[in-house]
Amino acid sequence: MGPQTIKVLDIGGGTGFFWKNILQENPNVILEIADPFNIGELRDYANHRMTGTWGEILPQLDDASFDLVTAIDVVEHMDVQSAYLMMYQMQRLSRGHIVIYTPNGFLWQPPSTNNPFNAHVSGWNVGDLKNFGFSTIRGHVGWKLLFGPYSLRKNKLFLPILSWPLIAISFLISTLSPRHAFAISGWMRCNETHVHAQDR
Repeated sequence: MGPQTIKVLDIGGGTGFFWKNILQENPNVILEIADPFNIGELRDYANHRMTGTWGEILPQLDDASFDLVTAIDVVEHMDVQSAYLMMYQMQRLSRGHIVIYTPNGFLWQPPSTNNPFNAHVSGWNVGDLKNFGFSTIRGHVGWKLLFGPYSLRKNKLFLPILSWPLIAISFLISTLSPRHAFAISGWMRCNETHVHAQDR
């Protein structure tokens, strides 16, 4: 019996560059990308990329058709109602797990030069993810007070002598206390209860 094929759907994954090393090391991972912002570039690491709004793409896909469904740095670019509806679709599509990653709380960020969709329009905290049903919440990047838009460090707070100790302490804070982290991720195991909860 050969290695198990793992089917992944990454919503808002662009070119799939995030998955480059994983795909090179594990050819049994089949990556599909739903690109609601249509920002895929010339080089595409996905096996298949679907373009269009999430509301157009996701309802056309079959229930429980992926082992893992992810949305990395996506929900903060959506209004709250749309983001919740998308997460319900993620539950429906996964037969295994769903993972999202987002800044912790609302973080002001304007559109970037090459991506007009990069502005933040909503904020998500640990309580929001727990209320939705994410069972595992982790903190990332560092202490949220030390970082600003585009995850850039606030240099005024980083004196040369204190820089590395402050970074180390910052990472420790975010790891031990997700509520104080700059970014958070939520993990959920999907099953029949999750998949069909919205139908009852």
